[in-house]
Amino acid sequence: MKTHFYNTLPLSIYETNDLESITEYIISKNYGNKYISHESPGIFEETNKLGEYRINKSDKQVKEKFIYTNAVSQEFYKYLLNHYSAGLGNNILFNLDLKEDVFGLDKNERKKIGLKYFNFYYNKVPNKIGLKFKFDENRLVVPNTKFEYLKRYQETLINNAGL
Repeated sequence: MKTHFYNTLPLSIYETNDLESITEYIISKNYGNKYISHESPGIFEETNKLGEYRINKSDKQVKEKFIYTNAVSQEFYKYLLNHYSAGLGNNILFNLDLKEDVFGLDKNERKKIGLKYFNFYYNKVPNKIGLKFKFDENRLVVPNTKFEYLKRYQETLINNAGL
């Protein structure tokens, strides 16, 4: 596997063990950026009205985050997938029980059981990421398919992994 970003940090900067200089170097190479987030945590409190809550906000907290670019995150994801694929084998999505459950069955019965496994794993994926829409061939707005949703969810996990 060819890597573009691997071993790009000079040894002289790496050996300083200074997070600020390492971060500055990574930003200078456009491998990532710092972001400042303003968070205002709060506590829900009941009011005198039935079923109504209000949020009691505390002071704003300013946090600095470092986020790698999508290219770096994608390469790291591919590296991890490649590195651990031997341990995962062919069972990245489905476990070994599927092979035992379909052993000796005809194609239609295997497909039905495979669909049950797919639906089981698919339903474990949170569905509140945000609904995305697209245009169909008639220029009508339609929701994305399950597979488009899963691909987007995978990309979200990769990019938000805190790399």
